[in-house]
Amino acid sequence: MEARVIAEHGDYRASSRSVAEDVSEILGMMGSCTVGQQCFGEASVVERELSVEGWLALEEDIHAIEDTVDAECAKERATEPDDE
Repeated sequence: MEARVIAEHGDYRASSRSVAEDVSEILGMMGSCTVGQQCFGEASVVERELSVEGWLALEEDIHAIEDTVDAECAKERATEPDDE
């Protein structure tokens, strides 16, 4: 049974390792910078990891993508000169 589960779901484990490596790398880069301190404050390591995992998941969240496009379009419209 174990072999069957690994065969059917092994890709999840591989992607989890990849995400964990990405999270670790991002936390390492942000650890000592001002932005990292502003984002995380006194949060525990686990809280920091969960936050970064959430950020990475936003790349695939359709609502987050739509909100980002809306915000960028609104910013673009606000900086355009009026043609009137």
